[in-house]
Amino acid sequence: MRDALQTEKLFLRRGTFMVCNVSLRVEMGQMLAVGGKGRAGKSTLIRGIGGALDPEAGRITYWGKELCEDEARIRRQMSVVYDAPNFNTEFKADRLARELAKHEPFFDREAFLSYMEQMELDIGMRVKMYAPDMQKKLMLILAVCRGPQLLVIDEPTRGADADSKKRMWDLIEDYRKRSGAAVVYTAHHEEEILRADRAIYLKSGAVVQKEDWR
Repeated sequence: MRDALQTEKLFLRRGTFMVCNVSLRVEMGQMLAVGGKGRAGKSTLIRGIGGALDPEAGRITYWGKELCEDEARIRRQMSVVYDAPNFNTEFKADRLARELAKHEPFFDREAFLSYMEQMELDIGMRVKMYAPDMQKKLMLILAVCRGPQLLVIDEPTRGADADSKKRMWDLIEDYRKRSGAAVVYTAHHEEEILRADRAIYLKSGAVVQKEDWR
């Protein structure tokens, strides 16, 4: 199968923190988990994959190309859910969706409304009034409704209760099965890591063996 994402000996800096020498690959249709505790480097890695951080060294390729080689196509085919909203939280959720659709006519408005109802999110509420787990749900919904072939998520269910976690994982799994997309996500609970086809583990910015990540 074709690789959707590959990193080779990747080094990333975020402030004084470094992610060092990370190599991974995920094929289309696969789900890869990046496990680790706090300050393991998971969010830094996601920011690098999403293009929010430039590598200090190493390579990131998407379908065989670096971001600079085909940025418009790669960004169209990839959705990234960061550890915090990367949009204006003063907006109401419905306006966010409408603004996104102006720039991305492929945005699936019907799916957005359906997912918002499933997640019991108020489309007429300002996003800054959402609880953190509600914001995460909205970020996930917006990402999926772009129809990505690579979905990258930083701790999908952090702070969510058991019912919300189930709904969010159901959404992710259903989307992967329907679209054949590759999914990369971070987690620090083993039961969530085990949902993936494969996993790598980070500790203090470096890849470690499974038994050493805690």
